[in-house]
Amino acid sequence: MRTTVATTSLLLALIGCTAADPPGPLPEGLAGTRWIARTVAGRTVPEDVAVSLEFPEPGRVAGRSGCNRYTGPIAVIDGRLVIGPLAMTRMACPPPQSEFETLFVTAAENAERLARDNSALVLFASGQEPSRFLPFRVP
Repeated sequence: MRTTVATTSLLLALIGCTAADPPGPLPEGLAGTRWIARTVAGRTVPEDVAVSLEFPEPGRVAGRSGCNRYTGPIAVIDGRLVIGPLAMTRMACPPPQSEFETLFVTAAENAERLARDNSALVLFASGQEPSRFLPFRVP
């Protein structure tokens, strides 16, 4: 009986530790990288609109959302990408900046996964066409 109680106690302790562990890591190789959107929800981003994904450190995402700056957590939980909640500046912007900001924030809130497609990073979100980002390069 002691062995059963000890084994059960050990299993419960392990289950409790697993549940308390932090969420999974960022997709491999993204920490410290910066990406600029070419499409958001399948729509081509105009030249005067800046939408970006930046991974300043493990577990964090930041960038421009079309009009405002944002920052927040990012994790993989149960195989699904989770972005946010996002903290954002609150500037009012005209279209098309405001339109692309709405599309991007919706994509972040409904994110399912990030995948590499050659040199691009693709954000898949439920209910939207994918958003495609290219590596940010200073001219």
